[in-house]
Amino acid sequence: MLSLIIVAPVIMLSQNSKMEKLFNKYKDADGFELTVTDSDINMGTDESLNFTKMLNSISNIYIMNVDTSKDKSGKSEKFFSKMKALADKDGFKSMIEVSDEGDFSLLLKSDESGAAIEMLLISYGDDSPMCMWVF
Repeated sequence: MLSLIIVAPVIMLSQNSKMEKLFNKYKDADGFELTVTDSDINMGTDESLNFTKMLNSISNIYIMNVDTSKDKSGKSEKFFSKMKALADKDGFKSMIEVSDEGDFSLLLKSDESGAAIEMLLISYGDDSPMCMWVF
């Protein structure tokens, strides 16, 4: 039982660090701009809703904007491909998918009780794709 108490936080941190490593890997690439917000945000909404609980417990927001006109090496395609693969591997579930010229995805990751704990929003615009990771 003691090993579970010690290992569980390490596993949870390693899951977040994979996503964080991906953002940090591309933050200095041409055309990429990373914004990180580290603050407690309270939306002041109804706590009885699982999604609302996640919104009220936000501690970090990572936003990666990409200017594809400056991305001559095609790194934006690699970033978004890796982001989708990592989200699938880490248990994110698609909540909204819109595909028309510019794709849009909203993915949520839940804990054992079904409460949302992380949100990933991916938008592929023609010249300025964006990814926002909220946890």
